[in-house]
Amino acid sequence: MGNYDIKQYILVCKGGWTHGKITSQVAHASLAVFSNQFDKTLDGVWLYRPSDDERIWLNTAFAKVILKASNKEQLKNGYRTAKLCHVNFAYIEDSGATQKDEEAATLAIGPFDTTNEEYKSLVDWLSQFKLY
Repeated sequence: MGNYDIKQYILVCKGGWTHGKITSQVAHASLAVFSNQFDKTLDGVWLYRPSDDERIWLNTAFAKVILKASNKEQLKNGYRTAKLCHVNFAYIEDSGATQKDEEAATLAIGPFDTTNEEYKSLVDWLSQFKLY
């Protein structure tokens, strides 16, 4: 398969969320990266065409890195950086049905090949965060 290091990064700004809520929101963000890309045809068929990096990731280990963010502005900077690098992302602010917290959110970025020079600015940006 070549020399790839394909990962999905998920940043969490936890606010007052419980551990269970954080787990739920991380899963939601990870899946939303993909579900946001589905298109429905006129005859009702859902289509999804993964990028090369996504295809490799889906056929290997599903590597994820969960990182701590201090505030939602950091997450917004992250999706701007991902967008500039043409990497798929999902920014999630919870609806508050079970726990309301205006300061909490998650951001999933990728999966993408961290060894690809096209994504260097994104990898550099992500390196400022600590593991969750």
